[in-house]
Amino acid sequence: MPLTDMKFSFLADRAVLQVGGAEATDFLQGLVCNNMQKLEENPPFGNAVIFAGLLTPQGKIMFDFFIVKFGEGYLIDCAANKADELLKRLMFYRLRARVELEKRDDLNVVAGWLPQAIPILTDKGGLAVMEKAEAICDDPRLPELGCRFIVPTGQATRDEFAGQQEAYEDHRISLAVPEGGKDYAWSDIFPHDACFDLLDGVDFKKGCYVGQEVVSKMHHKATLRKRFALVQGDTELPSKGSEIKGGASLVGVLGSVLGRQGLSLIRLDRAAKAVEKGNGFEAGGVPVKLVKPEWANYDVASG
Repeated sequence: MPLTDMKFSFLADRAVLQVGGAEATDFLQGLVCNNMQKLEENPPFGNAVIFAGLLTPQGKIMFDFFIVKFGEGYLIDCAANKADELLKRLMFYRLRARVELEKRDDLNVVAGWLPQAIPILTDKGGLAVMEKAEAICDDPRLPELGCRFIVPTGQATRDEFAGQQEAYEDHRISLAVPEGGKDYAWSDIFPHDACFDLLDGVDFKKGCYVGQEVVSKMHHKATLRKRFALVQGDTELPSKGSEIKGGASLVGVLGSVLGRQGLSLIRLDRAAKAVEKGNGFEAGGVPVKLVKPEWANYDVASG
């Protein structure tokens, strides 16, 4: 499949922050749940990147984002409606560290992906349409998610790639990859609940960071009760926030919804008990099936 078949989407719901200064690496290393040392590795093409989160002291996800190596510093690709709050939080933690922080209103994010998972960032010629990109990186969560481009803000960029955000969301949902603010509320769930451990969003060997003790304890638990599943409806699914039940038992709540598919954080134990009792699942009166993500290492009772 040629790279010219790549689909592009201007992600209007993303914003970019920049972190620089002599102590930028150590500053972020002491805050985020992934390992900044991974950004010292040189990818075959494009910029080094990690997926990570900034947690509450209780270990819950306050922000999720991508950190992209950019010159001597970093760009942070984050949710647009959380960008100002994230910048304020980073400034709060900065204290006297030699770190420079700013919001880059002159930069936007574009996603590029293919219908099938093949190496994307191997042929620069195939990406000529994005030659003006300030940074290009693989999406570190899953190869199937393709890559992300940080590009200068401009009407031409918006016009060229607008109208595809729904297509990107459909692709993301079909892969059952959750995102904060869409599939779970901020400061409400732990990284393991959001599958950070399976989507390369947390490092269990690095030193201390905010919320690290709680995350470490969860990692060593025998079983985890909550995980994400793809929800497939017999007909179009009800709106986000609708309850998913197995008989009388509440097993989850719909997050992102697009047509007949959506995502939900599922109580795996309750779903399994519902199936044992012979109960199917429904969301807002619509019969649904719970589907285990292909990348998951846990079982989901499908009903």
